[in-house]
Amino acid sequence: MTKRSVKNSRRLTSYLVLGSLAICIGWLVVGCDAERGAGQSILNRGINGAPESLDPRMFSSNQSRAVLRDLGEGLVAISADGEVVPGTAESWIIGDDGREYTFRIRESARWSDGHPVSAADFVAAFQRLADPDRPARNSSVISDIRNYDEILEGRAAANELAIVALDQYTLQVRLKNPSATFLQKLTHPATFPIRDHEASSDELRVSNGPYVLANWDDNSLIRLEKSDHYWDSRNTSYDVVNYHIVEESAEYSRYRAGELDVTGNVPASIFDKVREEHPSELRVSPYLGVFYFGFNLDHPSIGDDLELRQALSLAIDRDVIVTKLLGRGELPAVGWVPPGVNGFDYSLRDEHETNVAAKYDRARSLLKASKYASRFLANEERLTLHYNNSDVQKRIAIAIQSMWYDVLGIEVDIVSLDYRVLLSQIQDDKSIQVFRLSWTGDYNDAENFLEVFESHSSSNYTKYKNSAFDELIQIARTETDVSERATFLAKAEQILLADQPVIPLYFYVSKHLVRDTVAGWAPNVLDEHPSKYLRPQK
Repeated sequence: MTKRSVKNSRRLTSYLVLGSLAICIGWLVVGCDAERGAGQSILNRGINGAPESLDPRMFSSNQSRAVLRDLGEGLVAISADGEVVPGTAESWIIGDDGREYTFRIRESARWSDGHPVSAADFVAAFQRLADPDRPARNSSVISDIRNYDEILEGRAAANELAIVALDQYTLQVRLKNPSATFLQKLTHPATFPIRDHEASSDELRVSNGPYVLANWDDNSLIRLEKSDHYWDSRNTSYDVVNYHIVEESAEYSRYRAGELDVTGNVPASIFDKVREEHPSELRVSPYLGVFYFGFNLDHPSIGDDLELRQALSLAIDRDVIVTKLLGRGELPAVGWVPPGVNGFDYSLRDEHETNVAAKYDRARSLLKASKYASRFLANEERLTLHYNNSDVQKRIAIAIQSMWYDVLGIEVDIVSLDYRVLLSQIQDDKSIQVFRLSWTGDYNDAENFLEVFESHSSSNYTKYKNSAFDELIQIARTETDVSERATFLAKAEQILLADQPVIPLYFYVSKHLVRDTVAGWAPNVLDEHPSKYLRPQK
């Protein structure tokens, strides 16, 4: 990986992503000195792993998302408490049919080089996101817009996406159908604007958010500096935001040493110690996220053996994981959609099986009925679990390795990889069998959790395909009755869980240390905390 830096007004131009030689998009700095002199207010934040990309079209990790939210801003934004608020658009009007949205761009909105942000900049970004010749991992965030499907299928050009600049500051979007979640989706960094003349470039040289990228040392630090041209810069307090890339195991030591003001996490292994030593600075809140093991359904021994997948799921004691290994308030995952998500009917979900012995008996019965379990039991084929290298992931992987052997007699190899390498292998390596990932809400709605498994979804790492599931998600998208929509989504989850493309393990809580010298931190179920809302405590 290359080292990214800007010193003495040298400009950042490109960087490597996923250890390859491909040049990737990033928000880059124009005319920004890396050092602005003494007397700056500096916020030091921890993130547990380097962002795999700062391309808003292609990122997938929460580390990338946190940095991107400081660099850019969409038509709408997320407030400190997680609600949708005006962003670069100061207002909008929704047509009577629920399909037409007209946004008014702030005339005070500026790029980091001082140029006005225009409606055309959003048109360019959305068309680029939908362009099938440049596939984007996050393109589905704009799938509600008319002609999106036709463009992806090659039946329409990207410039036929139903988004148009009526004038410099007026943007109009037409949807296929009314959407209960369209405004929430527009908070996603994938929808942030780009300069229209740079739409075909792989080097986006300016950003429109409260901060600009000044330095990226791939292994240790991402330095952001306040943009004097941001429309709300007077309410952006910190001059510099440093994202320190640090392992979970080392983060607390650096916090205690005064090197960090905010941590990315609080590891389970030291949680009780942290609670005792820093009770006023420990922030634990409900968080819409699910930790899961995914199956590669393209792998013949996995995808064609439902009974094996079900047996592996039943052989895991989730209560042991959340109480013995974690103990921070996490809940056993009894489904895919976390508790408290808007737009979901939890009444259709089966009750959680609490009799562990009965679960294990069912698991062994399913194993006997499976097609390929004999291969693993006879060591003709090894079952392998891939996970990203962190302390808590290792502990969970070892625990489940033990459970699968003790309950089912299957020996499991566990492989630890850097997160970016893991993600690349999940996407490209057909020999992958089982992998660890998580899904956290982009917005607070059940659709955001379930649409991950649509056949065409770029986030569908399991390669799951079920036409009945897809149909229910599509019906839910166009349903205007809140109760009916919730039921359709719940039925979709039932199909998903029956097909077992994933093993949901537990639902998250957010865990951070926030120093008493930092004000403005507000808990929210999305665990989104843009730096613009934080300020030095007076």
